[in-house]
Amino acid sequence: MKFGEILKNHRNSLNLSVNKLSKLSNVSVGYISKIENGKRNFPSIRTLFLLLVGFKNSKLSNQTRSIKDIDKEIKDILSEFILSLIHIWRCRRLLT
Repeated sequence: MKFGEILKNHRNSLNLSVNKLSKLSNVSVGYISKIENGKRNFPSIRTLFLLLVGFKNSKLSNQTRSIKDIDKEIKDILSEFILSLIHIWRCRRLLT
């Protein structure tokens, strides 16, 4: 699965609009939209970190969950993002 698809799936699973994720992460609405629509490849490490912060901020607003559980979920999302990056690298290596 592509990074943008993973991002959109997680955003939708949290019932976050692109605008809300933008506010929570400090990543522009336009950039999030471009990533989700495949117009941008894998983002920088800084942007990836900010998006994860946005997801964590969203999850922290639900006070029924422990920080430990939320941190595990954020790590799982990061793992999915990293796997999508590895897939991109492998595909590029096959093409060269």
